[in-house]
Amino acid sequence: MLAISHFIICLVVRTAEVTMAKNSSGLADNAEVQNERSKSLSVFGVLISPKLRASQLSFEKALETLIEIANLQKSLLYSFHQLQKVEDTKE
Repeated sequence: MLAISHFIICLVVRTAEVTMAKNSSGLADNAEVQNERSKSLSVFGVLISPKLRASQLSFEKALETLIEIANLQKSLLYSFHQLQKVEDTKE
């Protein structure tokens, strides 16, 4: 159980790092992404099942989507509050 928790934490951190790298430089280096994925899976040994690799990719995609959704939510809330301020000043 501890290995799985450690794996999830490492995966979240690495996915966030890759996402930040994509945001700052446009696209992350594909070799760098593959290297980070390999490091994350290395806690499970040398032979990694294809299902575990597939689940890692699904998790990364889901996490990136969640980050995008959170950023959109923040942007929408900011716009809503700005609109409320404008309406309050009109009254």
